[in-house]
Amino acid sequence: STPKAAAKRVLTVGPDIQMKGEITTCDRVVIEGAVDATLSEVHTVELAESGSLKGTAEVQDAEISGSFEGDLVVRGRLIIY
Repeated sequence: STPKAAAKRVLTVGPDIQMKGEITTCDRVVIEGAVDATLSEVHTVELAESGSLKGTAEVQDAEISGSFEGDLVVRGRLIIY
C-alpha cells in the first residue's frame, strides 16, 4: 500500500466509551459508544448498532445502525440499517 493510504485518519470510539466535543478533519469515524459532538470535515461516519450519536454531522458518507439524534448532512451516500 502507498504511504498515503497508510496515513488514513480514523477515529474509533469503542463500546462503553462516552465522548463529547468536536471531531474534525477525519477520514473515517467509527462510533460504537456514545458520542455527543459536532462532526465537520469528516468523510465517512459509521454508527454501529451499539453506538449513539447526538449532535450535528456534516459528512460525505454515512452508515447508520445505531441511534442518531440531531442534524445530519450527507453529501454522498447514506445507508440506514
